[in-house]
Amino acid sequence: MKFIQHFIGYILKTISVIIAIGLLLSYISVYISPAKFWLPAFFGLFFMPLLVLNFLLGIAWALLRRKIAWVNLIALLPAILYLFLFIQVGHNMPEPSGSATKLMSYNVHLFSLWDNNRNHSLPNFSKYIKEENPDILCLQEMATTDTLTVNQAFSQYPYRYYCCSKRKNGLLFGNVTFSKYPIVNAGEFLFSETSNRCVYTDIVMRGDTIRVYNNHLQSISLNLERTALRIRKEELRNEELRQVTIKLRTAFMKRAQQVDIISAHITSSPYPAIVCGDFNDTPVSYTYRKMKGKLNDCFTKAGRGMPSTYRGFWPAFRIDYILCAPSFQTVSYQVPKVNYSDHYPVIVQLSQQNQ
Repeated sequence: MKFIQHFIGYILKTISVIIAIGLLLSYISVYISPAKFWLPAFFGLFFMPLLVLNFLLGIAWALLRRKIAWVNLIALLPAILYLFLFIQVGHNMPEPSGSATKLMSYNVHLFSLWDNNRNHSLPNFSKYIKEENPDILCLQEMATTDTLTVNQAFSQYPYRYYCCSKRKNGLLFGNVTFSKYPIVNAGEFLFSETSNRCVYTDIVMRGDTIRVYNNHLQSISLNLERTALRIRKEELRNEELRQVTIKLRTAFMKRAQQVDIISAHITSSPYPAIVCGDFNDTPVSYTYRKMKGKLNDCFTKAGRGMPSTYRGFWPAFRIDYILCAPSFQTVSYQVPKVNYSDHYPVIVQLSQQNQ
């Protein structure tokens, strides 16, 4: 009996050490490019679950008065540096120093063309966005048979820039930026062997030019329900786990290459930058750190609570962002829980300081 107790205790302690090491690896993942070494990025993706597990194990071991508790509790200490990226208790926002501009970033998931839910359709997206009435609208994963249909749905925007490719089924797929203010210049980054992309637009707003980056970075392309079902079947488990590992590694590496290109362009921008979109990565990642650079994360400036921007995953799975140059003041930050897509929109109000 004692042997079994010792064996179980040994297994549990080993698991505690592994989970503590996993959390430590998540901390350093933000500094290591997955293009060079991808494994730490995996632990960064699971930062929140690892954090919760370490906390629960640390408390449990402490209540049992086991020294192993220190392993998990010490591993938690650096988390203080990252928690504010996930949780905000609220801000007492000062009055905006200038006229506020409302910006929305939204991964619309192809306007859910093949979804049987009637809430998921272009007219419903259009109606909702008209109610929110952003001045600048950045859409990712836009899909349509022709841009005229989308232009009519968002006719309140006289200026627009599409970055799309045609799929085999004839659909146009990509990013589009709409604006109530003139777009005077635009460009795009098209990455090889992927449908992910970045488009930037120079917008003249109240006499000043700003540059808006609309991103959709490399997706993992996992069907979670299908993966879970296949893993349950013993004869499919090993192959499915191998495929998941390959997809994760590929996504981490491609995303690192993409963000290196985009972040260099942002750094050289002659205008104050607003960077938004679906980064497909958490705040504890090389992608986020590199893209953010010297920009401000609007969530940390005006957010509240623990928002998730992606539906159907664990809480605080924030992968959609709006970042802005320090010359902007973040007046408000929202992630409305509307079920039109597999993502939620991110909406901010910004005012330009020292105008």
